[in-house]
Amino acid sequence: MQPVEKYSSRPSRFGQFGFTAVELLVVVAILGVLATLAAPSFALLLEKMRVTESAHAMESSFYLARSEAIKHGGGVLMVKTPVGTECTRATAKQDWSCGWSVVLDKDRNGRFDASSDTQIQVIPFFKGVDVSVITSSAATDILRFDRWGQANGQGSMRVLFVPVASGVASHATTTLCINSGMRVDIRRGDVTC
Repeated sequence: MQPVEKYSSRPSRFGQFGFTAVELLVVVAILGVLATLAAPSFALLLEKMRVTESAHAMESSFYLARSEAIKHGGGVLMVKTPVGTECTRATAKQDWSCGWSVVLDKDRNGRFDASSDTQIQVIPFFKGVDVSVITSSAATDILRFDRWGQANGQGSMRVLFVPVASGVASHATTTLCINSGMRVDIRRGDVTC
């Protein structure tokens, strides 16, 4: 019986393995064309994900502020983050694009005082998303939650999330509808609640 060689210098019956340089270049060219075709739809998907994430963050903040206000007998605020070095888009009162926070207003003065009030939740700005809080009364940069969990005594309000790149006409535009009982409903598009 002859010993079996593990590695043989004889060519395999299946030939050589691997790719030639021409085959590799053809594959890379095909992948490049496919990536070019897929890039616009990927950008739209990313835009939609950012808007959806910011809408769900606002929904979460409303429910948290409402429950904390009921628990503490009022004195809870949702406060717009002011324009800063990282975010410069929220110049008007109704523009909440730089983020927001839920605050326990300990002295009950209706304003956020960093020295005395407690921030319960801080939501940073979402890159590429404009956020507008639209109430039935005047534009506001603070929402005050009373002991019943209602914001500013409003009957209803809406929050509009618009991708910066595409504008209101984008398929990713989302509206958060908040009714008088503080029930939040997320709807696609710029809709009237």
